[in-house]
Amino acid sequence: MECQFAAKDDGRGTAPKSIVLMLKDRVELLERVLWLHSIDVDASIAKLRTERYSSMTRNPFTPPESLSQHPELDGALWSNSAFDTEGECDGPSFRFRLNQACQDVETIPEVSQELKDHLIDLYFTWEQPWLQLVDEGLFRQSMPTNGRYFSPLLLNCILAIGSRYSERLETRSSPSDPNTAGRIFLEMAEVLLHFDLRSPSITTIQSLGIMAMIYVVSVSSTYIICARSNLARGKAIGSDAKGWLRHGMAIRLALDMGLNLDSAMLGRSHALPDEEKDLRKQIYWALYCTDKLWASYTGRVCTMLATQASVGLPMPIPEDDGEVPTMKNKHSAILLPKLHHALSTQCQIQEKILMEL
Repeated sequence: MECQFAAKDDGRGTAPKSIVLMLKDRVELLERVLWLHSIDVDASIAKLRTERYSSMTRNPFTPPESLSQHPELDGALWSNSAFDTEGECDGPSFRFRLNQACQDVETIPEVSQELKDHLIDLYFTWEQPWLQLVDEGLFRQSMPTNGRYFSPLLLNCILAIGSRYSERLETRSSPSDPNTAGRIFLEMAEVLLHFDLRSPSITTIQSLGIMAMIYVVSVSSTYIICARSNLARGKAIGSDAKGWLRHGMAIRLALDMGLNLDSAMLGRSHALPDEEKDLRKQIYWALYCTDKLWASYTGRVCTMLATQASVGLPMPIPEDDGEVPTMKNKHSAILLPKLHHALSTQCQIQEKILMEL
């Protein structure tokens, strides 16, 4: 049967370009007004996302309020209830497993601030030097206000991988099994990822990159834990397929957001803050390096090639530069960019070798 419709009746016609441009200008104007009034847009969005997540996990099966006023409609299908605002399936049957996961997450005991600080410090001490997906200064500055460079998803990913370097029993699902360290945070991150992907941001890319490493934790974590304690022997989770999938998602989002392009080429109207330009470059090269390490480890092809990017290499910070990022260890603020630059250039050489095999 041939589908016929009238564009005037149901509004399926294409919007005129003039209206699209007018809306774009209107959005830019509103963003400037918010900026003039010192309103942190990203912090407000993060707060709304958190509130929305809390309301959804509290009782995902509650029908719309309008239906509760009509008992005769109980058990019936209501229009658009199975789809969210993006047209994705989001009905009760689809969310059954997600709801089960949310209920499991709600049983997780609250983590003390002291333990959070401990695990965050472990992450930036042992994981950050070779996998520089997160800017420590920006993360710590944004954490108290839920700012642009912080999200609950990113926090749980950091806590999960920090737990792999900790010998504390409260990080384990089973105190007698060191391999369960960080599992409670990873399960929480997987639930949060479902909601975060509906409106991905730069922290989503960071979280996916870290989650990939959680599933295939480097053996170095085992050596570090053993060196610190004879009682704890860390083990890798060993889920290569899950790690490969999460890393691939991080790469796709990075390319979709243009992290492979030089931010300096953007026009003045789309100019980014200097700290975000540096962060985008840092994330791109971190993913580039792990892509080469994944290729060497699994024998799979490289998915990020140097010829596909125009972003410059991460450059070391001069030691006499007074504008050192806010970090707990000032020495690390100077040393880490040097390590990042060295690893990036080494992986460029590694790419040439892998492409010749």
